[in-house]
Amino acid sequence: MSAAKTAAPQPRSTANASQSGGRQVVWTLVASAVAGLTAYYSTFSRQATSVSTLPGSYALCADGQRIYTVDSERPTVDCILIEKQNIAATGTLAEVQAFWDDYQNELIRKFYGNEPSAKKPLPVYNAPANAIIVPGLAGAHRDAIRA
Repeated sequence: MSAAKTAAPQPRSTANASQSGGRQVVWTLVASAVAGLTAYYSTFSRQATSVSTLPGSYALCADGQRIYTVDSERPTVDCILIEKQNIAATGTLAEVQAFWDDYQNELIRKFYGNEPSAKKPLPVYNAPANAIIVPGLAGAHRDAIRA
């Protein structure tokens, strides 16, 4: 039997090792920077999908009369006006805004000396497409108990 000569592995040159390690660090830094910039700029392009807090008064609208009411004369409407968690008015957006203007004018006459700058704008929120709104559904069990 003859002993097979095995070649011992040759050590890498230090110049090659440091050069490839340097490239790896550079590419890691570039990838990290791209990922960070992508995350940073994507926060600006996101659209809010929900409202976390609502003001005390606002209008909620759904095109095509998709808001159901319990009014036999107007079973469906385009908009409702919410004032301190109660439905204050229903109808088209123009009708709801007219009600709000009258309400605000009455308040500024009573409490603000008819100062027009005291008038608050009405925030209007639009329901997503194909949404159906049934006001009072969450508290519907209380009405059955009272009846």
